[in-house]
Amino acid sequence: MLFSYLLLRSNFDQTHLAAYGNGHYYKKHIDLPPCFLTANVMLSTEPRKFRGGDFEIHWSPDEVTKIAFVPRRMVLFPSAVQHCVTNIEMDEDLDFRDWRFSMQYWPQYRER
Repeated sequence: MLFSYLLLRSNFDQTHLAAYGNGHYYKKHIDLPPCFLTANVMLSTEPRKFRGGDFEIHWSPDEVTKIAFVPRRMVLFPSAVQHCVTNIEMDEDLDFRDWRFSMQYWPQYRER
């Protein structure tokens, strides 16, 4: 039902691929309009060779949902809600292919 709604309402979209190495994180932010929904897919080699990189959704200052990093996990949430990725820790500098990756997708509506 949600995806039917999105297909009927969106006429534009964006996709973004992010790579996170040792010490990298993504600070708390919102995805600006005209986005209304964010889909985030967590990706890495298995077994993963880093710690951290978990996803957090900050519904309010007192209510935070922590979502553990699991390869191929998708998180869907309203784009206007604050969210972040926690710090990545590696015992050594890993090859780029062993970093944490995520793919974001934003369906949008724009006036024509």
